[in-house]
Amino acid sequence: MQEEFDRYKQNNEMKIAVVNEVREENKRLRSALTKIAIDDLKWGQSIIKSRERLQKIASAALEDFK
Repeated sequence: MQEEFDRYKQNNEMKIAVVNEVREENKRLRSALTKIAIDDLKWGQSIIKSRERLQKIASAALEDFK
């Protein structure tokens, strides 16, 4: 009976260890994805700002041309 309980306990401890490893890996992946998303947002914002600047330049050039 004690042997069976020890095996059951050891099996559960192994399962818990695996679950904890998966949770830690998920935290690392979430962190990496968050960093990537932030970088993408910054990149997108810089593109929008560049586009706005180009539109202002083009508008000014059109006014000068008229």
